[in-house]
Amino acid sequence: MVLRRLKKSLLIPLLLALLPAAVIIMLLPAMFSKYKIEEQITHFKEKKNAYIQYHDLEGDDGMEMIKAIDTDIGNAAIMVLKEDGELIRQYNYTGRFPVRNNPRFWVSDYNHDEIFELYFFTHRKDSAFLQILSVNNHAEPLLQREIYLDIIPITKQQVYDFGAGCSDFTDVNGDNNREVLINLRGYYSELPRKVFTYDIANNNLKRSENFAAKPSFHLLSSKPSAKYLVSALSSANIENPNPYLGSDYHDQMFLLDEHLNVLKGPVVYGEYRSYGHVKVLSEHQKILTVFAPHERTNGHINLELQLFDYKLNLLKKKQYLISDKAKTFFLFSSKDYIACFTKDTLTTFSTTSLDLSNKRELPYNRFSKRIYTNIDADVTDEIVALGIFELAVFDDDFNLLSKIPLDYTAKGNSSISVAQNNKGSKSHFLIQNEDKYSLIKIKENNWHYIQIPLYFSIYLLSFGFTFLITYLTRMRTYKYNRMRNEILNLQLQSVRNQASPHFTYNLLNTISAAILNEDKEKAQSMVSSMGQLMRSSLEESENVERSLKNELDFIENYLRLEQKRFNEQLNYQIEIEDGVDTTVPVPKMLLQIFVENAIKHGIKPLRSRTGMVLILLKNRGNTIQVSIEDNGVGRQFAQKNSNNSTKSGMKIADKIIKLHKKLNDFDIKYEINDLFDENN
Repeated sequence: MVLRRLKKSLLIPLLLALLPAAVIIMLLPAMFSKYKIEEQITHFKEKKNAYIQYHDLEGDDGMEMIKAIDTDIGNAAIMVLKEDGELIRQYNYTGRFPVRNNPRFWVSDYNHDEIFELYFFTHRKDSAFLQILSVNNHAEPLLQREIYLDIIPITKQQVYDFGAGCSDFTDVNGDNNREVLINLRGYYSELPRKVFTYDIANNNLKRSENFAAKPSFHLLSSKPSAKYLVSALSSANIENPNPYLGSDYHDQMFLLDEHLNVLKGPVVYGEYRSYGHVKVLSEHQKILTVFAPHERTNGHINLELQLFDYKLNLLKKKQYLISDKAKTFFLFSSKDYIACFTKDTLTTFSTTSLDLSNKRELPYNRFSKRIYTNIDADVTDEIVALGIFELAVFDDDFNLLSKIPLDYTAKGNSSISVAQNNKGSKSHFLIQNEDKYSLIKIKENNWHYIQIPLYFSIYLLSFGFTFLITYLTRMRTYKYNRMRNEILNLQLQSVRNQASPHFTYNLLNTISAAILNEDKEKAQSMVSSMGQLMRSSLEESENVERSLKNELDFIENYLRLEQKRFNEQLNYQIEIEDGVDTTVPVPKMLLQIFVENAIKHGIKPLRSRTGMVLILLKNRGNTIQVSIEDNGVGRQFAQKNSNNSTKSGMKIADKIIKLHKKLNDFDIKYEINDLFDENN
């Protein structure tokens, strides 16, 4: 019984606490994201074509600013500055940076000596070069090397339109020194379209033949002999592909040996005017290709996935029709699937089975500029992505972890890159577009780990508050019911006093005498009044209050009975002033107690005259005044000649008034005055 009562008292607060807790949690600020993103430095570039990066070049845990610009006199310049922008030194190179390059330089440590090198490309007229620069706090560089790559033809517009990039820094031959994998892409310059490997320690450069399409370089395996993959995207600006490798109207792959000779290819996986992507799945020894044509069919694209082995043999192929209202782009996850982003939908496919694994609506905008990195040094990478006026961090399942607004977009020449110190920290990122750059710090948010305890605490507080309210309500109800029962008991005592055996005996004798005297009218009237009196008491036995009108009706029936009992030696009169509201609730039987006392102690002792009870009701401001006046013997005479009075009626009246005030919070006041005639 106790357990059942306890469960009942706890269940309602537990359920009621859910709503306020949910509202409070919804109103909390966005403070529980896994990562905290802070915009630390924001500057406008002096030159719009400047490319900036932060890195610890000297291994002193400080962050240097590196700036690559084309000077006003036509030279390419690398400037090394302190983190606050103070110039340390500047290195000038005859020639210019490639038109298409973004980023303009790459940072690596080929011999693991914690002194980092800068790798970048320049061209002097028709010659393209790889530049390597290693600096510390001395004036002269530790390493400054220029490696000739190839000839760049000039376009009809008299420009050298090409791009170059370092696709990887890796130890290919097992000598503990890293080689650089290089792409060289002609655009409207058409040529060259080659890949290169450069062994820094041995100063050895290898180059491939020209590909018809724009090449991207991937290392498949290194020891004992290197194998490379070249994925070449079509551009359709070479009309006659011979003597180039492959076609300029197809996306294709080539397998290269350690000397960059073609072992196999081209293997076609897409066509011109399409979105083509290649991902080397090194843990599965597989190559995944994705092809999505630009053309739409009724608002849909035909997505094609293919899986190859390391010998470029086709293992599996699947096609899907996907709704697309905007430009499609893809992200590869380390959890064995690829995500296809459209305007408002993310669709994921398994990279091993090529099956569609999930499709969900996107609660965020497109993020076209992104970088894979491991912010918190755990087992999975995060995606830091630059979107439309915001920067966001996603986990490896493409769930949004955190984001902040920015005042520029990912369009145009904007870029995002890691700003890394010599300890390998990847918590700083640099975002830049044509005229502005911002250094962003992303770190783990300590609030994220107390999110669940805080939510639980909010719920506990909500439960405690709700339990307190319900407990107080129950206690108030209990006290109300207890006082109500006390009032009812007091009122029942009043009824018992009024319907005492003596009163009932006298009443029945009077009715019997009327019947014997054949005074049927009197007997019938008394029986009727007594019936109404008893009926009223029974019908309202559960009520603490009743209207003033019903109380007066009850009193009138009572007076009518008393009048018959006194053989018409009792008169009464009830007068109600205009405007008195008789619908107001009053404590049941309270007025009856005063009327009964007037008859019992004032009228009953009379011998020589007829008794009179006058009840007057008047308005007195916001209160109602009730006067009960009798012409009885007076209190002094009654006190002297009445030895059996218990004064229980007035005690009951006082208790009713006291309890009624606690119950309803308003006062009922009374006073008793003695009236004297000319004979005192």
